Amino acid sequence: MTALDTTRVAEVVVVGNGTSAYGSGYRIAHRLVLTVDHVLGDPATPGTCTVRLGGGDTALPATPVWRGGEGRDLALLRLDEAPEDTVPPVTFGALPSGVGSVPFIGVGFPAFATRPEEPGVRGLRRRSAKQVDGFVRLGSSLKSRLLDLSYSTTPPLLPGPKAPDPWKGLSGAALFTRDSGLLIGVQAHRLPAAGIGGAEAEPVADALDDPDFCRRLALGGVRYEPRPVALGDAPTEPEQLLRAVIPQHELIGGFGDFKKNLTPEHLPFVSPGADHPAEPGNLFVRLVGTGDRGVLLVGAAGTGKTRAGIEVGRLALDEGWRVLHVLPGEDGSVTELIAEQVCAEQTPALVVVDYFNESQIDLPALRHRVIPEARRRGIPVALLASVRPGWLQKANRGQLAEFFDEVELRQDDDFQKQVVDHALLSLAPNATERLGIGPMREICGHRPIVALLVAREVERRVTSGLALPESTGLREGGEIPRWLRSRLGEDELAVAGRTHPFVPARASHALVAAAAATAACPQAREDVTAAAHAALMASVAGVGA
Repeated sequence: MTALDTTRVAEVVVVGNGTSAYGSGYRIAHRLVLTVDHVLGDPATPGTCTVRLGGGDTALPATPVWRGGEGRDLALLRLDEAPEDTVPPVTFGALPSGVGSVPFIGVGFPAFATRPEEPGVRGLRRRSAKQVDGFVRLGSSLKSRLLDLSYSTTPPLLPGPKAPDPWKGLSGAALFTRDSGLLIGVQAHRLPAAGIGGAEAEPVADALDDPDFCRRLALGGVRYEPRPVALGDAPTEPEQLLRAVIPQHELIGGFGDFKKNLTPEHLPFVSPGADHPAEPGNLFVRLVGTGDRGVLLVGAAGTGKTRAGIEVGRLALDEGWRVLHVLPGEDGSVTELIAEQVCAEQTPALVVVDYFNESQIDLPALRHRVIPEARRRGIPVALLASVRPGWLQKANRGQLAEFFDEVELRQDDDFQKQVVDHALLSLAPNATERLGIGPMREICGHRPIVALLVAREVERRVTSGLALPESTGLREGGEIPRWLRSRLGEDELAVAGRTHPFVPARASHALVAAAAATAACPQAREDVTAAAHAALMASVAGVGA
């Protein structure tokens, strides 16, 4: 199995300052192209860079976003415009030390593959692609750290008194292990004295000690943790695993009328700010760059946890990742189902677990079995889960901390107001215009999910010419009671059902005190506290409530 895709093989052309340069490259992610640094020329006088993919004629403008320097002949280009198609990120490989050989394969555009000029075949159309095969000799180049390549694809010597290098133009070609499909290096240059059948390549794994390079990769959705390449490079036999969790497009396809507001097509996303940890782009970079650690989103009910997961999923899909959503339920085999879906393909997988507290995920098994298995198969995995603070207070925080980094959603009043105002203008434009934004805020409240539910009902009544009841009446029907009962039940803030037909249901003492405090508002803090204390004492003594 090889991951090399000929539609992603690139021609890199740099023109400027009266000169031009030509080389090969490879599209390693949606908008990232890996090539060699020397094709780009002097950084002080950069030229204009274009990329052609898959032997096509369309010149795609590109900008260098990272250059190796310091003797490292590698460069990373970012396509100025996102291509229409989406490709999965590559997986890097790290070769072992010692002696031996590892077979490789690559595709580039060497000079000896240039065809004669004829009608319709001029300019770059003359330069054909060439598949190159060979072996990396591991025991060589101990001092240079470069990969010593032995080509089995031997070109003929070009005619001419100066004997031009037949391999010229192949620089920048990505080299993959033949069987496991890992990107291990980039053809850089030749040592002429070593003969025409040899060359040297830059090992990509060595460049992963550069933090700027790693960040650029993470922004493009590329995991920068290389997979070890074993001698013999034998592919892993796939195991038969159970299948179940839902990809993001199926999750969204099953949304009902109201839940469609979780998509940007129905309600554009309001960012918490470019520098906020819960901004989807920052979350995705964190997930890509933190190896095996997951991210646990923490936020009160109705403050945007589900939407955040979908937005991060959209970014991951744009960068060629698979996005798998684990639905709430009591299926004890859900960890196996996650394993099955993750290992079903070689592409990176983002697993999103909304309502983590309602899932039956075996977290130790996920951490110690599923993720190591995916790593063994060369599949990057990231896990994004979400919970409410109430559940988190009762959870095993130590166990969660072994796997998750906690990130709190932005929930300050100013941001909540911004989200609610945006929703009112988008989903209830007629009601907002008629009543005004201030009265609509008072009617709908400040919690985004509640505001959405109430705003829909207000808009329906306004557009139908119906009278508006008291604000409490707007909360009596539709989705709101169901949503409130569900959330209160999950936080153990609802009266439990009867345990026996002849035994009345009874609220807990704490719930009685909380209800008394709520009923006593608005008052001074000490008065509210006194009301709660009195109700608590009465409940414990079996008097009143």
